[in-house]
Amino acid sequence: MEWLQTTNMLVAISSGLVTILVAVLAWRRHSKSRQSDADAAPVSVLTVRFIALFEAHGVHRNQIPEFFDHGLTLADVSSYQSLLEKLSPQILSDAAELFAVELEWLQGATVKVYPTHEFYKQPEEFDVFVDELLSRGNRLRGCVFNTEHPNNDASEYDALIMITEEVGHANDRPVFRIHLCNHWGFKYWRSRAYLAACIAIAWRKNLCLIGKQTPPKWLIPFAEGKALISYNYDDGFLRYPSLSTWYADELVDTPAKFLKGIESRDQGLALSKWLKLDEQGHMEMYEDGSHTAVRTAYGEALAELE
Repeated sequence: MEWLQTTNMLVAISSGLVTILVAVLAWRRHSKSRQSDADAAPVSVLTVRFIALFEAHGVHRNQIPEFFDHGLTLADVSSYQSLLEKLSPQILSDAAELFAVELEWLQGATVKVYPTHEFYKQPEEFDVFVDELLSRGNRLRGCVFNTEHPNNDASEYDALIMITEEVGHANDRPVFRIHLCNHWGFKYWRSRAYLAACIAIAWRKNLCLIGKQTPPKWLIPFAEGKALISYNYDDGFLRYPSLSTWYADELVDTPAKFLKGIESRDQGLALSKWLKLDEQGHMEMYEDGSHTAVRTAYGEALAELE
């Protein structure tokens, strides 16, 4: 019996030692894992976003050294670790400026990718804004996005003007920076009138905005500047989920299109606002004499409602 007690004691001791050893190994693995996560954090924030920034606007990872230069080589962009060793505050700042994104997003400090511009009730400021973009000499294009907001509320922001600016080429493909003009309520009568004024201002400067209806799941965060655009390398243009195309210029020159979707009780207010903005010189798109007939059509549409 004594030998049995001794054996049981040895087994108990061994089991205890094994338990302690397992615990120590588990602790060491946990510590290494935490350290590994800590080491990986700056890589995921800085290098992943740096690569994503270029690829989202038209520059493939392997084209960054030639397009952006800054002393970067193919070897530098071949891995996140090698790229991390080369990124400097100046490189990050210049990349953010090149694509007009928030530097703090690139640094990992914020979720907002793009600065946004608001021109509701400020068509004069939009006029100046477009002139500043044109003064750079880059080709401009643009879209007016709208969507069906889930809340179906006219006071919700559900439209966006996106202006694209070509800032170079990667091989023969254009590379873009984008400018977001947000906080438009597409179904709200006053906002619709100011949006039409901005469309007219853009068209008058040969910046022809195209209407695109998109899903709310994509447009709402993108319009707040909180989602990165993507790029279609086959088409050489930015990618977005378009459900249909509509003619943005018809919000300016066709009363029935201008009023579509606006509550009937607010249509008189919308037409009056259009005419007021026209008096201020914001609604004329073409200098071919056709605007007189457009203004007459809006006056007649208002008279029919009174």
